Amino acid sequence: MMAVRLLELDDAPNVIALQRQALLTSPLAFVASLKNDRRLSLEFMRRSLTSITR
Repeated sequence: MMAVRLLELDDAPNVIALQRQALLTSPLAFVASLKNDRRLSLEFMRRSLTSITR
């Protein structure tokens, strides 16, 4: 059985790594690239996760 939980601020680096890998392996599945995807910014990801958990 798989556990599901909300992402936390400490998860930001892992989320970015997962998104980076997804962009590398399936670039046509996204409307972004490694060069211009702002979601790959640690600051952006932390702000996003903070707004979700409030």
